[in-house]
Amino acid sequence: MELNPKLKVGDNVVILHMEGESMSPGTKGIVLSVDVDPFEDDGMLYDVKWEDGKKLAIVSVTDYWVYEKDYNNWF
Repeated sequence: MELNPKLKVGDNVVILHMEGESMSPGTKGIVLSVDVDPFEDDGMLYDVKWEDGKKLAIVSVTDYWVYEKDYNNWF
């Protein structure tokens, strides 16, 4: 079980914290694309379609997530 694991297209994730957004902790989503963050050294952007219908990227340098399969083990 790992906090902020590297993601690939198709992975199921649960957001724990999203900086500057009103995304509720525990929201589930599926990764649609993976890109290098052009503004951060070694940063990644993971475009996600969330269960509430939003499409919003996870930013690896500011946000926290886990794989959906590991979510219940965090609490």
